[in-house]
Amino acid sequence: MPRPATRFELDLTQKDVAEQAGTSHSFISKLERGDHMPTIPVLKRILAVLDEELLIGVERRAPDDESEREVAPAPELSAA
Repeated sequence: MPRPATRFELDLTQKDVAEQAGTSHSFISKLERGDHMPTIPVLKRILAVLDEELLIGVERRAPDDESEREVAPAPELSAA
């Protein structure tokens, strides 16, 4: 989820992020408080404003407790 610290580092207000991501100030506020879960397309737009990217990962756990991780950019979603 987007972190307020990232927004602060970029000197952006919640309103700035909302306008650039095409959503509302109240949505960004609820998201930062943990009161709302965005859809993937909206989350990707918000992260783009913050110069971040949504990644999807898989972690394989081996019997010896060593894990192996793979991450990749989240794919574009198309309307079904």
